Amino acid sequence: TELPMVVDAVNERLDRERKPSEAELLRTATYVLMGLKHPKYLVEKLMSRNVLELSSTYQGLIQEGLDKGLKQGLKQGLEQGLGQGARNSLLRLGCKRFGEPTSEVRQVLEQLSHEQLEALVERALDVETWSELLAE
Repeated sequence: TELPMVVDAVNERLDRERKPSEAELLRTATYVLMGLKHPKYLVEKLMSRNVLELSSTYQGLIQEGLDKGLKQGLKQGLEQGLGQGARNSLLRLGCKRFGEPTSEVRQVLEQLSHEQLEALVERALDVETWSELLAE
């Protein structure tokens, strides 16, 4: 197609007619707009990848994504850690009161949320077996 020739012509004209900072800004806009019509692999082949990285908007989006991912990861990690702590407490208490749990009981406990496990820790003082504990 003629797209590679058009991109070359745009780059040559930008180099000739614009200051370097303006040229980079216009290249970034070109990169983004090309992505609306053409596949990513083609746009990246024709344009320099670092053109987009110079964009403050791009950098802002990347930072927003990183912040969101970090926040979500911390939340999930905290929930998993709390859940594991409650699960371990329930297993220690249950082993003393009811004996070693079966593999089925362990599988059920693995599926429960932190809140559910905490409720079972409290309930463990009021029942006599693993079956009674999990019966509700």
